[in-house]
Amino acid sequence: MPGYQATLGWAYPAALGAKVAVPERKVVALCGDGGFMFTVQELATAVHHKIPVVVVVFDNKAYGNVKTIQANNYGGRHIAVDLSNPDFVAMAESFGMMADRVTEPGQLEAVLRRHLEAEQPSLITIPMAEAPNVWALIRRPASQGKQAG
Repeated sequence: MPGYQATLGWAYPAALGAKVAVPERKVVALCGDGGFMFTVQELATAVHHKIPVVVVVFDNKAYGNVKTIQANNYGGRHIAVDLSNPDFVAMAESFGMMADRVTEPGQLEAVLRRHLEAEQPSLITIPMAEAPNVWALIRRPASQGKQAG
């Protein structure tokens, strides 16, 4: 995991590489919709090379982390963070992939198990509301200078 290092789009291609490197392991990529759209063309790679990775796309129609940062630091004002997404299920199916939309928390386990057992490239999308602020949970060490005593 690269952390928050401007790596939008990293998860899905990294998951494809992990599966190719260790084919006996089950691999699931967890992606936000904004980041996923940076490398969405890799759906074609997965299908073409028959790489059985499940990608789970959390769809809040926004660059969620940036939106939260803007809301917290700029009085709730937003710029360039809201997205117009495709229908992820229809798009995945157009590539020939197995795809599902999960709308209730209780559905996820069964859907994910079915996708993992299918051993084929697949996508699960989860529409969601705005996510809570996670930045308060992240404690970064000082990068330079004297530490406060």
